[in-house]
Amino acid sequence: MRYLTTEKLFGPDDPLFPKTAIRQDEHRDTLTQLAYKLKLNPEQLKAWSQNMGHESPLTTLGSYGPVSIERQAEIMSSVGQSDIAAGDIETRIAEKVAAILKG
Repeated sequence: MRYLTTEKLFGPDDPLFPKTAIRQDEHRDTLTQLAYKLKLNPEQLKAWSQNMGHESPLTTLGSYGPVSIERQAEIMSSVGQSDIAAGDIETRIAEKVAAILKG
């Protein structure tokens, strides 16, 4: 007790056996990291999450699936870049609308 109070500065309300600190090792691929690499669609991600025993994909993504800072930069730099030019998208939308209006 003396060691805990003088060396480790434990107080009277601190647990004698504190909860073990658990953290994710940034060098270890988890199942969620694998899901990112597989680029699952929303339905697949929901099934993946349920298979892990999670009620919601938010649990999977929030608690177990942080995106590394390097990958975050890669993703953000690719946002807005697409194989389809913006004009092509507008043309496709116009064609779809025209087809719907024709009935």
